[in-house]
Amino acid sequence: MNDNEDGGMKEVKQRIEALETRVAKLERAILKGGKRIVDKSLSIKEFLLEKNPKGDMNKTLAVGFFLEKYGGLSSFTVGDLRGGFVQAREQVPLNLNDMVNKNIEKGHMMGTPEGKDGKKSWVLTNKGEKLVQGNFSEAT
Repeated sequence: MNDNEDGGMKEVKQRIEALETRVAKLERAILKGGKRIVDKSLSIKEFLLEKNPKGDMNKTLAVGFFLEKYGGLSSFTVGDLRGGFVQAREQVPLNLNDMVNKNIEKGHMMGTPEGKDGKKSWVLTNKGEKLVQGNFSEAT
């Protein structure tokens, strides 16, 4: 190989590396309509910082949303919610059951008939999902 060919190969390798870096970034953050869509590599802490829920009731809803959509849970218990708060390094509400009940009253969560491991469990309603997806704006 002569010097021109060697230099050309070096440039091709650099361009491939640059493209691989760009693809990796895109795979971590899928773009839709100019907004970042959360992917599974997003931590619960990052999710809460991004959604910025105000108050314990909305934080509880956001933790439940994350557990369902990105934590692989089909429903969640008080223990699951508590673990989500701890993992996000957020203070756990003093009465987590009360926060769940308030979300149920608002129509943001509902109980599941089968429970989970012999305990009460819940899921988000469509209304609750839309509220979180809309960053807690009631107009969504």
